[in-house]
Amino acid sequence: MWTTEVLRARAFRIALAFALAIGLATSAVFSLIYLHVTTADVERVGALLVDESAKGVGDSDDRLRRALDLRITRDLRRLDYVALFDADGALAFGNVPTMPPIAVDGRAHRVSEFPLPDSSEKADPAIFVARRRPDGGVLLLGRSLQEV
Repeated sequence: MWTTEVLRARAFRIALAFALAIGLATSAVFSLIYLHVTTADVERVGALLVDESAKGVGDSDDRLRRALDLRITRDLRRLDYVALFDADGALAFGNVPTMPPIAVDGRAHRVSEFPLPDSSEKADPAIFVARRRPDGGVLLLGRSLQEV
């Protein structure tokens, strides 16, 4: 009997509505912050890749290969994509077997699924930058968005 009286009480219903409103508002704010942080992180990664590709595209082959090898070696979590394609489109160096479906324009492009460079069967979203080299080859840098 006491339980039904509490549930029918106006104060209880107001408190319940208030708790529901606070819960919904908190969820909405959390979702907006999460979306903003995720978008900013993807933009930051894209800007870094664009900058690094612009710096590396004019390097000599030896210097560029050493820099790309160092990048692969330092990538302990196997999230970085690195490739150097020759003028014919064949892989000359790197951990990406084929060119992803992006334009070679020096801008960051998001790919919905691409195999991880760690030779696993997993495919995750990734961001890539491809830039044409003076010799006609293509420098490709990318990063898995698995963490994002």
